[in-house]
Amino acid sequence: MLSWQDMLHNIIIYCVMLIASVPFLFMYIKSVLDQGGPSSAATSERESLALIFFYFIFQVIVIPVWEETVYRGMFEKFFFDKPFIIKLIASSLIFLVIHVPNSIYLGCYFFIAGCGLYYAFSRHKNLADSIFIHMLHNFILFIPQFLG
Repeated sequence: MLSWQDMLHNIIIYCVMLIASVPFLFMYIKSVLDQGGPSSAATSERESLALIFFYFIFQVIVIPVWEETVYRGMFEKFFFDKPFIIKLIASSLIFLVIHVPNSIYLGCYFFIAGCGLYYAFSRHKNLADSIFIHMLHNFILFIPQFLG
């Protein structure tokens, strides 16, 4: 169980991670808008509460737990004897590559996110820290998708 102090510290890590990646998100959004906007998705999916519920569970709970277990937990076991900076960069690069960004801006965003998540994990070698931040991040990203 995370203490309130750990949760506050994790929220601060998340805010720093988000602030550091904001310029890249804005550049990505601008490039998408300059190309005519994103492709339209089927609206029938948004109308189904069951799909929204399952999407929420998957996006906010399943993905963060799975990704943090793989990219932080298992990765730490594989590179346990390497210096912190090597593990931080390697873990973040793998996190970046797996997310298959379609622009350099999203690539920078995923790399910064990977760094923040690895730092959160490395504080106590506890996946709960990075899972909490990843869940918070995905929840914040889910809200506009649900409302839109």
